[in-house]
Amino acid sequence: AVMVGLIIAWSVVQSIMVHNIADAAIGDSVTKVVTLVTENAALDISIRNTAELNFARNLAKLPMIKSDELTTEEKCQQLVAIAKESKGKYVNITFYGKDGYSFIPEKPGVPIYFGDREYIKAPLAGQEYVRDPFLNTITNQLIMCYSVPVYDNGQIVGAVCCVRDGNFISEIIESIDVGGGMHPGIINMKTGNTVGNVNKDTSKGNSVAELDPNSELAKVLGNAMAGKSDVEFFTEPATGQKMIASYKPVGGDSDWFVFCAAPYDYYFGSLTKLSHAITIILIVSIFVGAIIGILSISSLIRPLFYVKNSIAEISTGHADLSSRITQSSNDEVGEVVDGFNTFVGKLQAIMTQLKA
Repeated sequence: AVMVGLIIAWSVVQSIMVHNIADAAIGDSVTKVVTLVTENAALDISIRNTAELNFARNLAKLPMIKSDELTTEEKCQQLVAIAKESKGKYVNITFYGKDGYSFIPEKPGVPIYFGDREYIKAPLAGQEYVRDPFLNTITNQLIMCYSVPVYDNGQIVGAVCCVRDGNFISEIIESIDVGGGMHPGIINMKTGNTVGNVNKDTSKGNSVAELDPNSELAKVLGNAMAGKSDVEFFTEPATGQKMIASYKPVGGDSDWFVFCAAPYDYYFGSLTKLSHAITIILIVSIFVGAIIGILSISSLIRPLFYVKNSIAEISTGHADLSSRITQSSNDEVGEVVDGFNTFVGKLQAIMTQLKA
């Protein structure tokens, strides 16, 4: 019985050890995988942003854009021609004077003031600016802006703004599979608004602010908006599904971060199955061990019941003193049985002498 108990206990300990080792190994591997996916996504976005800013910087360095030989409208016309040569990549490229005025092809000769807009104010103050994708209400097209200052002899003389299709961010992340058909999301750390997602629609107010502030997802996104990089778990508010998430700032000149989320079971499903299998094995082991223990104890104490019954029969005066209990073991129980048989044998001899 003691041996059976030890075997069961050792089985339980082994099962727990196997589960813990598997949990740690799978957890470490999953963390590395989702972190790598997030880092690669952030790097891809950063590279694209840098390429777009480099294009704008190169335009800002063109002599015809830097010098005062051309008027603001003439510079705009030159940049519009470059935009047309991009075959639809750039919706528009515009020059803005240091006074914030510019011209559009639809209204030739009419200066329009843009100096109160953030994507123009920033470069005119010497800062490069990447604007989140937004819906152009005139063309109903999702666009985004990359703006840089224009310098001449160390002085800011204007700004160049490249306006391009805003869906290219979503096209990048659509090619990245986090797991279970899930794709990364790009979110602005300052505003909490979605910059890019697989739905290619950031105009409907997808924002962290819309979430329940007490939800696990809101807390995870709060850490991401603080500029942290980590891997966490949360429960998806809409479905109640457990998820694993990884997040990392894009870096560079943007205020964006990459948020990658995937179903917990996609990565840890094998661990869950292992846990179920271990539980079943434990239950079966305990059940079988209990049966074996009961049978073992029963076989050990059965001779003692025979001894008890024989003593009770002797006490009645009608016992068959010629019968003996079969000795089935050499342990303490066997010694008791052997002693009882010896006692009955001597008692039988005494009774035989008395009858003679």
